[in-house]
Amino acid sequence: MKIGAKPKKLTDVYWENLLDAIDRKNCIPFIGSSALEFFNQVDDNAFLTIDELAKEWAEKYDYPFEAPYELPKVAQYVAINELGNEMEAKQNVSTRFRRMKPPNFLSNKFNKSPHAILAELNLPIYITTNYDFFMEEALKSQEKKPVSGLCRWNDELKNSIEERTEQDQYRPTKDEPLVFHFHGCIDYPESLVLTERDHFEFVIYTNKESEKDMIPTFLRKALPTSTLLFIGYRLDDINFRSIFQGALSFMSSVRKRRNSIAVIQIQ
Repeated sequence: MKIGAKPKKLTDVYWENLLDAIDRKNCIPFIGSSALEFFNQVDDNAFLTIDELAKEWAEKYDYPFEAPYELPKVAQYVAINELGNEMEAKQNVSTRFRRMKPPNFLSNKFNKSPHAILAELNLPIYITTNYDFFMEEALKSQEKKPVSGLCRWNDELKNSIEERTEQDQYRPTKDEPLVFHFHGCIDYPESLVLTERDHFEFVIYTNKESEKDMIPTFLRKALPTSTLLFIGYRLDDINFRSIFQGALSFMSSVRKRRNSIAVIQIQ
């Protein structure tokens, strides 16, 4: 696995600060869709990736624009012109990803995957914009008891899904870490931030001051004071942009300080 940082490399001082934050358990990793590319590099065609799904739909449904294909744009086209509504597209994606069995993160084939390495860091909080539960499975392989959380980014989700992480005074620990799904998960197709319109609405909704309870209180407090480590994102990725423009926008009003943020791309 070749890891690099763009548009510029992390300095030695930045690496030292990042490693110190990890050691102090004051680092929150964000796992993006490119982290899944590792699995297909090891076992070709073993797992469906976001880019593969975008290409498949673009070819199947005669998407009128040229590559490179971005899933939010392709999914918007397919939902409107082929399937009739966005919920059908989300059900389809949920079903496809649910069929994928998680890797054996203890095997020699997958024990150096991004998820396995992150699980070994023994951090209390992990955040993902992927729909799958691979991060939870990687943590279970380290004998952890992860708790899954979900961003209820619209009124329908707030009314239909109870956020368990706010119950029973739960607080993330290295033994019972939180895996928070910002862009939804396969168990709740309606929660998926899939189409281009979903991303726009996600940014708008998460910027509303009155809607900050869509993120657990302890997580809102942890984000502004932690080092944020983004793995598996491209800087022009709409998932990356929507997180920064939406869910993390509140940080400046919570605490007036410059967060340490590292973006590591997997090649």
